Amino acid sequence: MVDGLDKDYHRDSGRVRALRGFYAHVLIYFVVNAALLAINLIAAPNALWFYWVAAPWGIGLFFHALDAYTVRLPDLERSQQVLDEVAEKRRRRAG
Repeated sequence: MVDGLDKDYHRDSGRVRALRGFYAHVLIYFVVNAALLAINLIAAPNALWFYWVAAPWGIGLFFHALDAYTVRLPDLERSQQVLDEVAEKRRRRAG
């Protein structure tokens, strides 16, 4: 039972790290892009360029969100392990 708890803890701590990394990414994204917007508006208010940084970075942030909030790879591995265990039990019962 301790091994199962250790695996659950390891899996959950990985999720927490992924979410914390994502939130740090969001914070940095907004701080840097707000600063770029301010610089852009002060230096050249008629020629906006800050979005050339914000847009591609926003796409990267979107994919980071997908990674942080979707099923993690270890969860998929555990699902496959459970399916293999069920299949093995059925084989033993059948033969």
